[in-house]
Amino acid sequence: MPGGGIVTSGPNAWIVSGHAMTVTGVGLSPNVPWGASNRKVETGDLIVVDFGVNYEGYHCDIARTYSVGKPKSEQYDLWDRLLDLHFQVIDKIKPGVTGHELYMFAEELATKSGMEQYFMGVEEQRGTYIGHSIGLEMDELPVLAKGADDPIPVGAVLTIEPKFMVPGRGSVMVEDNILVTENGHEVISTLERDLFYV
Repeated sequence: MPGGGIVTSGPNAWIVSGHAMTVTGVGLSPNVPWGASNRKVETGDLIVVDFGVNYEGYHCDIARTYSVGKPKSEQYDLWDRLLDLHFQVIDKIKPGVTGHELYMFAEELATKSGMEQYFMGVEEQRGTYIGHSIGLEMDELPVLAKGADDPIPVGAVLTIEPKFMVPGRGSVMVEDNILVTENGHEVISTLERDLFYV
């Protein structure tokens, strides 16, 4: 992740720049193909802010979505569907579950909500993951992805980061950090999970 994280906005926010299969924006040029471009933010835009913080050598990774002006009903609907998926995936976290199981469950939820074509990207630019581990590095194993069959151990810190990326409308994303405990999990992110508007 570039220093300071990634901020994307507006109808181009669904475009994957090539940096990663995630919400990246288009950047200033092919040389820096992620984050803010020269486009001015407009009323009605959705803005995704994905950022990492390091504290005493350990990373966290969090994302939230904002709206410029009060969100429209279809933006709230998109956000509510995303949050529902997010919380249901978090509820499945416990020692021994695999990244594959979490991803497949999330994909099933996206399909049930009618959002499968926008889940984690669009067409060939769709990521097949729902999160990753974090710690001394921003991205660590085990990864929470299709085919990742390593059991998640007690003490792992995971980030769950679902997103819907809708051509012409933009993206919504939420990301939280979760500690895997002996009895299940604990959400350790403290930022509220609203569709914030400014």
